[in-house]
Amino acid sequence: PPAISPELEALFMQVALMLRSPGSSKEVRDALILLRVLLNEERSAVHLIGSHPGTIAKLASILPETCLDPDPELDDIIVGVMEKAASYGPNKAVFGDDRYAIPVLIARALLGLVPMRARCAHILGLLADDHYNKIKIGELGGFVPLVELLRVGDKGVKKTAARAIASLCEARENRS
Repeated sequence: PPAISPELEALFMQVALMLRSPGSSKEVRDALILLRVLLNEERSAVHLIGSHPGTIAKLASILPETCLDPDPELDDIIVGVMEKAASYGPNKAVFGDDRYAIPVLIARALLGLVPMRARCAHILGLLADDHYNKIKIGELGGFVPLVELLRVGDKGVKKTAARAIASLCEARENRS
């Protein structure tokens, strides 16, 4: 893991505690905004997301709420944080071990506006770098939203979906 200053770790812990407030509270929104700023300014903070239990689970639990009660700004923040977290190798296994993260991403890749669906498909593609995640995404029906994006998206969305599908097909279990 990258070298992380005690100050950065303490700030992240404060944000993680704020995230555990009731789901739709202003405190959670503020924590998400602070987390996004923290990740943009301190790349090493991405490591902290996976190493602190429950952070990915909390992000996954808030994401479906924004689909039922649309909040594009909050959606953008959550998916942005999840994208950064999924791009860091050790976090991929944490996503795969979480009961809700991959199912929520699959559902959000199927529902909502196409740009947000494409971002969720991109995250699924990032997570598919891990062999276990490839199998899990396939078993949980991850191909359905990706194929649907091939039908409805523009050229960039189609490329994102095609890359994710190609990555998932690397697992023998998904080839059928």
